[in-house]
Amino acid sequence: MIADDEPADPVQWGVTFSTDDADATAAKAVELGGTVVSPPVDAPCSRLTVIRDPQGAMFSATQFVLENKDIGRGTAS
Repeated sequence: MIADDEPADPVQWGVTFSTDDADATAAKAVELGGTVVSPPVDAPCSRLTVIRDPQGAMFSATQFVLENKDIGRGTAS
């Protein structure tokens, strides 16, 4: 609960869409007027990007990449 003397932050939530190709999805978003907030990056078991649509809504697009399973464990380069 927010105390009466603290400013309220707007409600926030996140949406993730699955994609076959995070890089192509990021490129298509720009083509359609969106903005890539975070370019495609490798993460554990995935490659993901964060996009803002022309109206300002943000979402992530995530590609499943099993080969990335060890990223973050100190065993992948």
